[in-house]
Amino acid sequence: MKQYKRNLLVLIALLVWLIPIHNVFAQQAQINGYITDRSTRPIANAIVSVVEDSEITTTTDKDGRFSIKAKEGQHLNVITNGLTQTTVAVIPVSMKIIIDSNENVPIGYGDTRSAWSLTSAVGMAGTEDLENNLVQNAEDALYGLIPGLTVLQNGGTPPISTDMYIRGRGTFNNSTPLVLIDGFEKPFTSEINFGGISVDEIENVILLKDAAALARYGQRGANGVLLITTKRGNTEGLQVDASVSGGFTQPTELPSFVEGPVYARAINEALTNDGEDPRYSSADIEDYDSGNSPRLHPNINWYDEVLRDAGNRTKYNVNFRGGGDRARYFALLNIVNDSGIFGPVNENADYSTQLKYSRLNFRSNLDINLRDDLLLKLDVTGNIVERNLPNRGSGPGQIFSGLYSIPSGAFPVRTPSGNWGGTQTYGNNPVAILTNTGYGQPNSRQYSLTGMLEQDFSKILEGLGIEIGASYMNYGSFNERYDRGFSYESISPIRDQSGTIVDTSSTVYGENTDLAFNDSFGNMRIFSDYFGEVNYQTSNDNSYLEGKLFFHQSERIFEGQNNTYRRQNLAASVHLNLTDKYLFDVTASYSGNNHLEAGNRFNFFPAVSAAWILSEENLFQDINSVDFLKLRASWGISGNDLIPTNKPYMQTYDRAAGYWFTNSNSDQGGFTEGRLATANYTVETAYKSNIGIDIGLFDKLDLTTDLFYERRTNILSNTEGSISDVIGVAKPLETDGIVDNRGIEVEALWKDRIGKFGYHLGGQLTYARNEIVEMNEQFRPHDYLRRTGKPVGQTFGLEAIGFFEDQEDIENSPTQVFSGVQSGDIKYRDQNGDGIINEYDEIALGYSTALPEIYYSFNLGLNYGGFDISALFQGTGNYNAYLNTQSVYWPLRDNSTISDHYYENRWTPETSGSATYPRLTTENVANNFRPNSIWIVDRSYLKLRKLEVNYTLPDSFVNQMRVEKIRISVWGTNLFSIDNIAELDPEHLTAGYPILRTYNLGIDISF
Repeated sequence: MKQYKRNLLVLIALLVWLIPIHNVFAQQAQINGYITDRSTRPIANAIVSVVEDSEITTTTDKDGRFSIKAKEGQHLNVITNGLTQTTVAVIPVSMKIIIDSNENVPIGYGDTRSAWSLTSAVGMAGTEDLENNLVQNAEDALYGLIPGLTVLQNGGTPPISTDMYIRGRGTFNNSTPLVLIDGFEKPFTSEINFGGISVDEIENVILLKDAAALARYGQRGANGVLLITTKRGNTEGLQVDASVSGGFTQPTELPSFVEGPVYARAINEALTNDGEDPRYSSADIEDYDSGNSPRLHPNINWYDEVLRDAGNRTKYNVNFRGGGDRARYFALLNIVNDSGIFGPVNENADYSTQLKYSRLNFRSNLDINLRDDLLLKLDVTGNIVERNLPNRGSGPGQIFSGLYSIPSGAFPVRTPSGNWGGTQTYGNNPVAILTNTGYGQPNSRQYSLTGMLEQDFSKILEGLGIEIGASYMNYGSFNERYDRGFSYESISPIRDQSGTIVDTSSTVYGENTDLAFNDSFGNMRIFSDYFGEVNYQTSNDNSYLEGKLFFHQSERIFEGQNNTYRRQNLAASVHLNLTDKYLFDVTASYSGNNHLEAGNRFNFFPAVSAAWILSEENLFQDINSVDFLKLRASWGISGNDLIPTNKPYMQTYDRAAGYWFTNSNSDQGGFTEGRLATANYTVETAYKSNIGIDIGLFDKLDLTTDLFYERRTNILSNTEGSISDVIGVAKPLETDGIVDNRGIEVEALWKDRIGKFGYHLGGQLTYARNEIVEMNEQFRPHDYLRRTGKPVGQTFGLEAIGFFEDQEDIENSPTQVFSGVQSGDIKYRDQNGDGIINEYDEIALGYSTALPEIYYSFNLGLNYGGFDISALFQGTGNYNAYLNTQSVYWPLRDNSTISDHYYENRWTPETSGSATYPRLTTENVANNFRPNSIWIVDRSYLKLRKLEVNYTLPDSFVNQMRVEKIRISVWGTNLFSIDNIAELDPEHLTAGYPILRTYNLGIDISF
């Protein structure tokens, strides 16, 4: 009883003690809000806390939204990027916080600028855009993410590489953009694209597009610049993020080829058309149809023999991030493994012939405040790549060439005696090549060290500072190859007079050999950079002024002679902000390189830009629907020194045929005059103009539009049209080429939340059309033949108007001179009316095959509770392809096979009214197999690049496990394509390793 009374008194005392606490919480409300910068961009991962009760805290999501308990009269403290703090008063129910975040946009050479104060055209993809990408190289995650950036996949062989263009193409020479990682260039090779960086290292990818953004890069800026910024530490204490993901890969498209009986009929039909005897007798065809003679009349599906159902891919990542006021750090370890789609790869006890790619990335970024006014940045990074290639280390090329060429009925995989199958014609049994020709292991490694010092001299002069830095990068590759030969057997039937097989004949070709080891040095790249900057900034109540002076020197050493490139660049910029409404920038650089002629090595590249923030004017203060409105304009000059010929200003002499003389009549070699030297040789010069507008409306819609124009001059071109051939020596190249490039970019994003349900819908489009203004074009008798005035990469060909029906049709048509023609061959239009079809009847067909004029994407996303779903579609328009793929579109030539698609659409007398392809032939009929409107087709496509579903487990659950976050993700890439290309992926039209779609599962745990 006493114990009961004692417990009751304790309970009453506790209730009395809780009453005032309950009253306090009763006055609190759930405050919902969102945080943006001044240009209405949402700020994710900002820390929001109640000033009066610091234990009440939360963070913003990727849309900048937060929810916290507070009451009117209290204040919220906002910390962005671990450094900048802002305090605001609580507004009941909901509130919007606009702050000048220090999550500024990098604009080059270590310089950053608040997005709202930019006067140049800049695009960006952030960490949230790159998440959940199980890719081998980072550029493979950029499809459709940044307006102005065209990314095209050019095959599936790991490591996957891409073709990239910024705002189309302004030259008919090298259009490769400059890629910088944390301000410094890394090697760009078939093995290490984007410096081999992993997506998990990247904080953001910035695209510099107009002259105002590019002028500071001088001779390197004309093709555009991609700035990749890696993650760095913060002051929020240790944060650990570990993730693992895996999935399987499958070809997006593989052409189907006819089976053995159909091939036999097709080749007989083609030989008959060619006036030759059929290859296969009726008995042969009967044996193919019956399947009773699989050794002599096989029907092999070579895909089934060589490929497995799916490959696999995995990624493991762990990173550590944190620090304090004195030191901050980010460290990462990342492993990507990819195993290919080949099937019989373990036929040898000691090695595998599977196509494999593995890369280990490591990074350590360290920021140390040596003093309050002195900051040291020290980055150590690198990667190690190991590959395994079948077929003597030459990779899958020969294997897929066999898959695309060998008929199903040519020979069995193995003969009854156990030998590899083959014939005198077909010695490339793809199964034997995969398993019995050895393997190769081309490996590479790269490491780099970067150091930066930032000294604040405000104690001497307020606003003065300097930065100095240096970077060293070393890349090398080494190849190990194990060669092996194999024998193969050809078996032929012997028939009696009735056609019955009574015996066989056999011939063995080739020789089985043991593995032979070979090694070779691959590539070597050594990059070193030195950088210095002096900066000054001052401000008062009405204006802000910032000036910077940069100096950058780089050295690029490649293997071989005369392959050292040195560049120097001196640049300056001035930024003026008047009353947060009127913004002005002036930039200029003076840069040169050692591959230009002495006395002509340096060029001057200026740029000016301005912006007017109309939403800060009094006129817009009462217009609540307009959150942000800015007009931008820029003009300037930038250069491109990626000119293909090495030092064309120098006269060269080449080895020539010898001369027989002296009493012994011996041969003595000699030299001959090479190509004449180029006078006034210099870099390409791009004059760029841009007008843009940035709009934020209704707290939901962001819209950016840019109009751009560029004239590229000094393009190195041939001189067929300006110098006669009678000079008797190779004519010089001249920097006379001119290309105009113009277009528009539009980007829009609508974001909204209704209660716990959030959604977004966005899209972007780039339209860029170029025109060759001058290329020293040779004389052409008709204007429609001229390449000048057409886009770079414009394909020319004959206009097909059908197929010849019969001999009378041939006799009543213009004469076609390319080869003899017969019924079923392509008939062309006589463009000049001279009664002859020849090269003078070629016209421009469709659009360029080099790159699309239209590149667009749209994305949508939904989130509710812990679930979020997103999809990214990306497409192209005004884009053409030249279909000449072996066997698929140009069949039976050179003993190749034929696709189902061609066979079903070929010309025959019975299908003359519906056929889309010419008659079958085994000959290289020049009349049919040449550029024409049948083979030049629309290459436009729309692809579902990525579909993703994420689930973040509730905090109440994960907190019990003492972790901060657990997210489970399921996603797929390259899931489908809508296009006009039959049989092949529109991004990969060759007989090679296919583009792959992927299905992935991953888990991400944060501590």
